[in-house]
Amino acid sequence: MTSWRRHTRDTRTGTVSVGGRHPVVVRAATAISRALPAEAAAAVAAGCQTLLVRGWSLTTGAALAAAVIRDTGVPIVAEVASTVTAVARARLLGCAGVRLVVRDEEAFSLRAPALTRIAHDAGLSLELALVPPLPRDERRPLLLAEAYLRVCAMLEKNRFTNTQLAVTCTDPLTVGRAARMLAVASDYPLLPVLLPGLPGSSPVMSASALTYVLLAEGVSDGVWLPSAGDAVLQAQLGREVVRTAQRFR
Repeated sequence: MTSWRRHTRDTRTGTVSVGGRHPVVVRAATAISRALPAEAAAAVAAGCQTLLVRGWSLTTGAALAAAVIRDTGVPIVAEVASTVTAVARARLLGCAGVRLVVRDEEAFSLRAPALTRIAHDAGLSLELALVPPLPRDERRPLLLAEAYLRVCAMLEKNRFTNTQLAVTCTDPLTVGRAARMLAVASDYPLLPVLLPGLPGSSPVMSASALTYVLLAEGVSDGVWLPSAGDAVLQAQLGREVVRTAQRFR
């Protein structure tokens, strides 16, 4: 394994720096529930450095989420829809970053000025997870990479660059190829994610293998393995993949 990693711009999610000059970041994810405080604490003990929390709403779990944000000791990233209201809510709760699930580029372009203003004023990082309609052929990786570049340009137009790219798909070839294209075409940190859902294969094995390969190539700046199970298992497997990759440098 090479010790080389592509040089990226520096980005920050709370106290954690993300990019090529900084260590690979291990991510785990969980959801708003009564078990959230205990699961968050266990995931941190298992080695997660940023915690992604899903299931946010204007009314559900606000006090619980605020307590977790206050007590975990690691930056909390809220996964929300790409709306001004959702990002403003994450800011008010004290999140360090927001994972924006973007399905409609045109709608996002209209919201980008307000979203970036809120994120900039609050010091939030924006993690882009694009879900564009894609054909099921060899064009998928290129079209996915191009979509990320267009959305990054929208943010840059509003002078926002504290951005990370979560290249997301259920197909490992699409994730790997799109991530490699973006590694050449941009200097944003990359957090490739192979989501569960690929039939006829082991999601954990596929995700672990893809993650290891992209680490070996110096492409990945973060590790997140949602197919591993709960947040604790995600953190444990993520740390193990990073350790294994480092062992063979």
